[in-house]
Amino acid sequence: MNVLGKLNSKKEAVLNIKDFADLGKVLLTTYDVDSSCTVQMTSYDVNSITYESNSKVEAPAIFSEIYYPEGWNCYIDGEKTDKIFRANYILRGALVPAGKHKIEWKFEPKSFSSGSVISKFGSISLFLLVLSSFLVVIFKSIKSQKIS
Repeated sequence: MNVLGKLNSKKEAVLNIKDFADLGKVLLTTYDVDSSCTVQMTSYDVNSITYESNSKVEAPAIFSEIYYPEGWNCYIDGEKTDKIFRANYILRGALVPAGKHKIEWKFEPKSFSSGSVISKFGSISLFLLVLSSFLVVIFKSIKSQKIS
């Protein structure tokens, strides 16, 4: 936190490499500067944010959204990447390869997918219960007409 007040956020980022040991050595390297590099938001939705990047060199990109690892996944050109990290204490970042890329952040928490499965099972069960009740009523109605 003490470093953030002295930080030139256009050229520097603060990382806690203890949290990202596998990326620590990669992120601690000095990166070539590409003055023509761009990262531009192309769409923003509640559960997804899409960017387009263009750079001549591989470099970390810091996004102005809060780092929340429980559910947010990053995809570069449709492939999920594990090269994501927390930067400047609260923001999220990703290591972006050189070239033109589509970067998508999607909110895909496990609780949502498991809840969706449970909800579908419940809906199907309710539908089958209503259908079976309806068929029993029809069967009893037909049976009572044959007896009369």
